[in-house]
Amino acid sequence: MESLCAFVLDRASVYPSFCFNEQSEGLDVSEIWSFHPSNELQTTHIPDFDVGSWLTKGTPHETEASTLLRLVWVRLHKDVRPWQLNIRKSSLDAVLGKLKIEEAYRYSFTSPGTFAVMPVHRTRLSNTLVFSLCMPDLFAVVWTHDAVSGRTEGVCWADDWISEVMQDVVSHLKRWAQHPLFLALAVSVMLGHLLDRDLDREVKSIAAVENRTRYHGFKHTSVGIAEGDYALLSERMSGCAVSLAGLERISKVLNDFLGELSTHMQRHGVKDDPNLENVNQNVNESVETLKRRLKMQNIQIDYLSRRVEIQLRAVGNASFIPQLLAWHPLTSPTNHIPTQLFNLIAQKETKVGIAVAEDSRTLAAASKEDSTAMKTLAAVTVAFLPGTSVAAFFAMPLFEWNAISDGMIVSKRFWIYWAVTVPLTFLTLVIWALWTRRQARVQRISERRAREELLADIEVNRGGRMVGGKEP
Repeated sequence: MESLCAFVLDRASVYPSFCFNEQSEGLDVSEIWSFHPSNELQTTHIPDFDVGSWLTKGTPHETEASTLLRLVWVRLHKDVRPWQLNIRKSSLDAVLGKLKIEEAYRYSFTSPGTFAVMPVHRTRLSNTLVFSLCMPDLFAVVWTHDAVSGRTEGVCWADDWISEVMQDVVSHLKRWAQHPLFLALAVSVMLGHLLDRDLDREVKSIAAVENRTRYHGFKHTSVGIAEGDYALLSERMSGCAVSLAGLERISKVLNDFLGELSTHMQRHGVKDDPNLENVNQNVNESVETLKRRLKMQNIQIDYLSRRVEIQLRAVGNASFIPQLLAWHPLTSPTNHIPTQLFNLIAQKETKVGIAVAEDSRTLAAASKEDSTAMKTLAAVTVAFLPGTSVAAFFAMPLFEWNAISDGMIVSKRFWIYWAVTVPLTFLTLVIWALWTRRQARVQRISERRAREELLADIEVNRGGRMVGGKEP
């Protein structure tokens, strides 16, 4: 084990990478004391300038009772890149050095998940064990346990939600704090609670989509109906599939943790101490209870994955269905994958087309009525236009109808009328022709742009459906 740890620490990459908050004002520490009047989990904030003194002298409670558990909480912030540990690097180094868990800390972040007992002689204390338990993207707990005094000291890295749950679990199970694997049990309880929380979230999300597509057999449901088009529903179900895959990973890691916990309890559990036999028995029973709960949670994960598959068949990405069938083969691989997606889209487009057709019919009827009225007005205009034109022409002052019989009826300036009318008419026709030609050119440009945008949208949609460079 020693050689393997040395090899991993020298060559393995860190998973994932973190940065430190050098503006942190201190750290939070939870402690449990034996025979203390409060007998409760006490959480104290240690200012950064006082960390060194605290590591040297401890807390005032240690003068009244011995410490069973001392756990330093380091909050993990995932809303920044890289992820940030809310502690100064100097403070963390001081804590790790004091507890002699530097190598266990480094080892925790060299694997996506691990439960290890570090070599005992590396702590230079023959009566001390060093444990490392982590899933670096969620949490990490590193602690030491002194078999003589029963004291457990360690550090926990986690986000706010996991830290709060861990504190609740530790407070609830504080009676077993002297057990060397107490923190491993607390982490297992927290992971089970995490599975319950996320499974409940996925159940509601899947049920909402089922209520929208009606691809379910439930008569009653307390969940609302999902909103959005079928592309959004497909994206939502794909997200559920990814989330369930993550929950399946957590369940497998938890199953491995519980198996390792049972193994380590046989090796490092409380032995030859009649006063602690009850604690050992309770921890064993709790582990078995968690194993039974985990079986039910795995059944739920499998059941929800099958429901997601059905919804993806209805509204999902067709290229993703063969992968889901490989994970959960409900049908024979030779069966044809249904095309409900296209049927649903066609149904929706048909309804939209019917609504558009109804509106078009209404507009056509209104246009027909307007056209009839315009024809009536045009007919009346045409009937009276010749007489009106003749009357207006001969009503001009260029004609002298009261002249004597041998006089001039038409004025000598009658040519002015034609000199103005003919050019003005020609100019009007030219302006009309130019305006019509410009409107036609604008229409052609608009149609060309619309075709280009349509082709671009088609290329984008085809690119979104490409899998491995080929269309599914």
